[in-house]
Amino acid sequence: AEHKLNPYGTKPRLEKMQVDGQEAVMIIPSEDQSMKGQWGLIVKYPEPVTISGHTYPYLILWAHGDHIRDIAGTISFQR
Repeated sequence: AEHKLNPYGTKPRLEKMQVDGQEAVMIIPSEDQSMKGQWGLIVKYPEPVTISGHTYPYLILWAHGDHIRDIAGTISFQR
């Protein structure tokens, strides 16, 4: 959200939330966003995930603002 190129605009909002019981943050762009309509969602995995030798503590999702909340509502983690 604070990248020097302002991909989410100059005044994006961060909305804390829960996704499948996990801490999450929705990045809501400001009107001057360069990637028209793209929002971000960062969700902490219940346990870090290792893929091809790289470990990731967060799921990062980019989707259009018209759909990202619906998508977030379908996310569930295998525990």
